[in-house]
Amino acid sequence: MCKLRVVFKLNRSRDGEWQIQVFRPDQKIEYVLGFKSDDEAWDWVNGPGSKDWTRIRGYSDT
Repeated sequence: MCKLRVVFKLNRSRDGEWQIQVFRPDQKIEYVLGFKSDDEAWDWVNGPGSKDWTRIRGYSDT
């Protein structure tokens, strides 16, 4: 299985919470919601949360 590139972008929603926009290889955008701060969202991106997310969806084999 090859690795496909996904791009994570942080965005503050209208209600003041933070969300992560995930730009997928098939040109669709998914959202990971419910972060209370940008630090919390960055922790998800840089930690096991994003790695598990990409692996479960087949974008990574690690």
